[in-house]
Amino acid sequence: MALELGGAFVLICDRRSPTFTYRDGGAERGLMPFLLSLIPTAASARIKVLYIQDVVSAILESGRYE
Repeated sequence: MALELGGAFVLICDRRSPTFTYRDGGAERGLMPFLLSLIPTAASARIKVLYIQDVVSAILESGRYE
């Protein structure tokens, strides 16, 4: 729906979970690489993965919250 309406799709997930994305040797595996393989190249630029660990790090680094 987000892509159809001109928006972006952001998946927020835990980096420790191999469900959405993980490396198997040199290849990236999981549901997100599979999904991206089905999406036209122009639309794939509007699909991102954001790890909750990165969100927490950014919050802590801001110094505004403990």
